Amino acid sequence: MSSFDQKLQLINHMNSLFDEGLLNEQFHQAEILRESHRNNSHFVAQFIATFCDGTQKLLADVDDILMGAYNMKNAIRPLIQYCKENDKDR
Repeated sequence: MSSFDQKLQLINHMNSLFDEGLLNEQFHQAEILRESHRNNSHFVAQFIATFCDGTQKLLADVDDILMGAYNMKNAIRPLIQYCKENDKDR
């Protein structure tokens, strides 16, 4: 298989992955970055490490928010129960 055929096969496969929703615009942007840093052999490793660090922080933030929501739900539960028990319109 020639180099051209391999590139064409790769492009078709990537288009298929985009169509299936497995790849998105961020992947395309990462490819552009990779091409612009072709001389930096450690770019991909640095890029992935930065992505993982950012993802880890986002997940920690989401965890904090969910814990706050859980605590709020538990704090409000007695208030809701009190209001139900003391509803004068019943």
